[in-house]
Amino acid sequence: MKKIVVLIAAGLMSVGLYAQKNVAEIGGVRLEGTPEELSQKLKAAGFKVEKAGSNTEDILFLETESRDVREIREHFNATLVSFENDPSYVAAAQNNQILDNSNVRVGLSASFYKKDAQGNIDKSRKIVFSIGEIVEGKYRLEYSYESN
Repeated sequence: MKKIVVLIAAGLMSVGLYAQKNVAEIGGVRLEGTPEELSQKLKAAGFKVEKAGSNTEDILFLETESRDVREIREHFNATLVSFENDPSYVAAAQNNQILDNSNVRVGLSASFYKKDAQGNIDKSRKIVFSIGEIVEGKYRLEYSYESN
């Protein structure tokens, strides 16, 4: 009996851990909560956060760490896969990974819509991330979270 309880507990833990792997996060921050709460979480995680407009709840947030071409390619691809694997997001456009032999282009972007609690696509909630150049040869990801 003790073995059965241990096996069930281990099974539940592994299911929970697997489910957590399919959650899109940016810098360890899950994109949820009010725009104000999200802004506070992102600032605490080291992002530069700005309002995207004066009459909107959209948020623009920028990574502060710069990356070289190889690093930004890997980071862009990993972020893209993270959103593709998260069942609470759906691609808003065709998003493509950057191939190993491809050049990094400033402005290259990917976009995803958030799904609501019933699994319906909520086109008023969208995340877009793109490659920005800080200085020549140094890049970062720049994010826009639209919540209209």
